[in-house]
Amino acid sequence: MTRDALIACDFSGGVLDGTDRGEAFIREALILKDMRRDYKLFKKEAIKRLNELAKPQHTEAKRVICKKCGRPQYVEFMGKNDRFKCPNCGTWVYNH
Repeated sequence: MTRDALIACDFSGGVLDGTDRGEAFIREALILKDMRRDYKLFKKEAIKRLNELAKPQHTEAKRVICKKCGRPQYVEFMGKNDRFKCPNCGTWVYNH
């Protein structure tokens, strides 16, 4: 009975009557309750983050040739209409 009251932080009904450290038990029970809540949130966020990292990124490395300077570049395009700036001449090269 006392253990369940400490876990639930329900101190009504004189559960801690007759103990010499009632205030300390209440304080520690509240600290443990907060720790359980924080751990539950941490675990939820960690699982969420791991699931995000496990998703495929759909990147594709391509060799493209700049039409202005003619030099080849190796770039990663994320989508169909992505673009990058040629480091040699500054021309925008698009993924078609």
